[in-house]
Amino acid sequence: MRVRRGLDRTIAIEPNAYLLAKLQRTVPKAEPIGTSILSANPELKGDFVLCSHTLYYIPTEEWLAHLERLVSWMSPTGITVVVLQSRSTDCMAMLEHFFGHRFNLDGLANAFRAAHGDRYEVTTTLDPAHVDTSEPAAAYTVAEFMLNLLPIKQPPARHRLESYISKHFVTPDGGYRLSVHQDFLQIRARG
Repeated sequence: MRVRRGLDRTIAIEPNAYLLAKLQRTVPKAEPIGTSILSANPELKGDFVLCSHTLYYIPTEEWLAHLERLVSWMSPTGITVVVLQSRSTDCMAMLEHFFGHRFNLDGLANAFRAAHGDRYEVTTTLDPAHVDTSEPAAAYTVAEFMLNLLPIKQPPARHRLESYISKHFVTPDGGYRLSVHQDFLQIRARG
């Protein structure tokens, strides 16, 4: 969260102790809060509240409560932005193939609109992106990373994932291309 009231401050919410320590070493000027989104109480309202690729690790039925909490930290002229990989990507199709799950930021946007009516301007935009590589090992690494968006008790066998990659991600020139489009949910108070 960015706070601008005469000075530039960054407040970071990170409940994982290991990642919090790493954050403090990497971004020493950030003010850390070592708790979950629902438990955090930043002392100031933010002009820019960002939740990037976090909702993967939160049960879907809790997304609206988390979003409402994030919006509660927003200054009257601020914006809250939530970023997730788009439901339409090759990687989300792969996640659904192996684990029966896709993430849907549009559903969260609709639930927020339904709960808050016209009080906020709510928009979702798509930022197209791809990973291109000529190396099968690199394509495998990206695919394996994307599957780890969910806690995996039983990862697919290597040969199954390699077979999926060969079937779905090979380009006509023999390379590999995986769509990794990002959805941006933006919320600001109506003036």
